[in-house]
Amino acid sequence: MSTEIVIVGAGAAGLATAIFARRLGCRTVRVVDGAARPGAKILVSGGSRCNVTNAVVTERDYWGGRRTIIRRVLARLPVAETIAFFHELGVPLKEEPTAKLFPRSDRSRDVLDALLGALSSLDVALSPSTRVHRIEPVNDGFELDTSRGSLHASTVVLATGGLSLPKTGSDGGGLLIARAFGHTIVPTTPALAPMVLEAPGIHERLSGVAQEVELALRSNGRTAERIQGPMLWTHFGISGPAALDMSRHWLRARLEGHQPSLRANLRPGHTFESIETAWTRLSSQHPRLALQNALAELLPASAAAALLDALGIDGAVRLAQFSREQRRALSHGLTAFPLPVRDSRGYNYAEATAGGVALDEVDPATMESRKQPGLFLVGEMLDVDGRLGGFNFQWAWSSARAAAEGLARRASAVALAVAILFAAACNRNTSAPVRVIDLLERVDQAELRPGEGAFTVVQHRCGDDSRPSLSVPPVSRVTWQTTLPERGRLVTAAALTGGADASASFRIGISDDRTYEALLVRPVAAAACGDGWVPMEVDLSGYAGRKLSLFYQPWKTAWRVIFSVTQDAGAPAQAFWAMPAIDADRKSARAFFEKRRN
Repeated sequence: MSTEIVIVGAGAAGLATAIFARRLGCRTVRVVDGAARPGAKILVSGGSRCNVTNAVVTERDYWGGRRTIIRRVLARLPVAETIAFFHELGVPLKEEPTAKLFPRSDRSRDVLDALLGALSSLDVALSPSTRVHRIEPVNDGFELDTSRGSLHASTVVLATGGLSLPKTGSDGGGLLIARAFGHTIVPTTPALAPMVLEAPGIHERLSGVAQEVELALRSNGRTAERIQGPMLWTHFGISGPAALDMSRHWLRARLEGHQPSLRANLRPGHTFESIETAWTRLSSQHPRLALQNALAELLPASAAAALLDALGIDGAVRLAQFSREQRRALSHGLTAFPLPVRDSRGYNYAEATAGGVALDEVDPATMESRKQPGLFLVGEMLDVDGRLGGFNFQWAWSSARAAAEGLARRASAVALAVAILFAAACNRNTSAPVRVIDLLERVDQAELRPGEGAFTVVQHRCGDDSRPSLSVPPVSRVTWQTTLPERGRLVTAAALTGGADASASFRIGISDDRTYEALLVRPVAAAACGDGWVPMEVDLSGYAGRKLSLFYQPWKTAWRVIFSVTQDAGAPAQAFWAMPAIDADRKSARAFFEKRRN
């Protein structure tokens, strides 16, 4: 059985990659998964509500690989586009006070059903109960040895996840396949896992009690990490957001051969000195107040009693008889209570995996392996793990989008990419179109990888007599990036098969190192230019020096689009005519254009 793209793993990243790839024009996509019912981890996530993403996501919410790489991948699908993606699938999201975004229905089943429904509507083949044992590169792609026979694919996407929640199918098999292709596997540990404390301990009598804390991890003689948030005492130790986020740091420190220690500030925002001062003031104001009653104003009553017992302090003592030694011991206990961690609860209870395929061994623009051309890697199997709050799902969606764009660029056996930079002195009114057949001569001398996309260059202006001489099929997607000149603006024109379409529009991205903004490009006039050209424009003054990304997904009747970045003086700085990549070798591509040049 042969297909263009085989995606191994039907979790969040795998399903999203399949959807995006088909939307971007990839012809045949098959998703294989070892589980009988794919998407199990989606169903159990977020307390079965599925924390789809977070309102604010930056690279600082992640650990593992270099954050500059993480930032580039996240930019491929920002949060706003993630929200729009799920809205298109029929799953509107709601934001909670914690900035977490959940489906309005509070049902993870709705998320999974929407993803599977999109696969079906896009004619993506889904093969459950199909475990991949081995993948071998061959001359024209890959051979996959599976539990249901062999598969052939032009390209392969590994989306097998890490090791967390193995009952859902994440058993690390994909990491072994990646290692066989020469990838470095950063040693793995559980992440977002509850932590087990030594017994007996204070946690046993506080099981079920939640409180706000600041956890401090000391490792190798220094404070390595501080995390503030809710913590839940349990019968085995600690859980809740603060403990889950801290687990990966404690486990990584131990993995590195250190002896990490963990302490809890039960009064986050306060120091030993400020607590000391507060006790002194309270003792003078309320000398007859019992210590336990006073402490219960600061902590849950059960936690106050347990803390005093752990410190060996009589809670019935009046504040007037509260000795200096007792006061200092209590202040230390409140701000640096020791939590003797024995271990985490392991992968069976972890929500994510730390470690995995080294992030610098994939191209962040496409998620393609730097070790094996045609192999792509997405999601949790990479050395990236986010904190609690929807960040790991956002990594899945964004890395899936990046991979789909890379797959779309590889979808043709030959892709032609020609870009001509026009000098600032060029005159728009006298420019003539460049014949495609002439540009092929330049392509022959260039080193162009298959799948890079097809661009030929023409110049066009509303009212010019010269027009592109070719009619080409619709473009599935165009990706292009440049740095904006001073007082630059983007001008576009679209030729429509059915005549002028004043409702046509598309979006462009404006970004710098920290922010991303999407701008809508609209027609500037209701009347079309000759031959159905509709002029479109967006003013980019004020964005000089920032990066401009053009993502063109055409409306159904569009045939071709011209993009140009111009300066206010009117001279074009760059112009591109977008057309589809040709599914043929270079010789066939030349014949394709030769036949149509007249």
